[in-house]
Amino acid sequence: GPYQNQVEIDFTNFSQGDIFLITGNTGTGKTALFDAITFALYGSPSGDNRKVDMLRNKTAASDLETFVLLDFEYDHLDYSITRYPAYMRAKKSGEGLTQAIAKVELSLPSGQVIAGIKEVEEYVYQILKLNKEQFSQIVMIAQNDFLKFLVSSTKERKEILRSIFATDFYEKFENQLKLDTTIKRKEFDDLKLEYELILKPHNNYAELKDQT
Repeated sequence: GPYQNQVEIDFTNFSQGDIFLITGNTGTGKTALFDAITFALYGSPSGDNRKVDMLRNKTAASDLETFVLLDFEYDHLDYSITRYPAYMRAKKSGEGLTQAIAKVELSLPSGQVIAGIKEVEEYVYQILKLNKEQFSQIVMIAQNDFLKFLVSSTKERKEILRSIFATDFYEKFENQLKLDTTIKRKEFDDLKLEYELILKPHNNYAELKDQT
């Protein structure tokens, strides 16, 4: 399950590559890393069979704070997100336990701090252009979950790839070009019809003159 004490991992120490393979025996904490990252970004664990209330180690001291702090870089900009799950903690005064509320803060490159679960959710999507399911399929792939992307429908893969590579501009340009073409074609047909109507009396007159 989750780590009992605070653990810090600096992926920049491993290599300059963009792809990391996390391996190890069962129970060494691989899934805990995946859960920490997806929980920080999206507020839920990486797998469908785990719940948020499973993210706090059951043997942790009641006064030990539970949180995930994720520093990440995207498009050469630095972000930091800190998320706390709801859990039972020791009261700051007196005896007994009280519930710590779920909360999250996102620090932007400008220094602005966004707070609130809904607000941070919207900002994370604006930054990454991926929801949790898409992120788990193609960015942080747990075991054979990439298969979900491979066997997904063409429409679903198209949506994911369009989000990743920001091809909305080209799609909008293509749609606008089709619309402009339709409008110009309609204008051309209208002008052609008008031209034919203008010429028709002259043609009839010319035919009548030839007959006489």
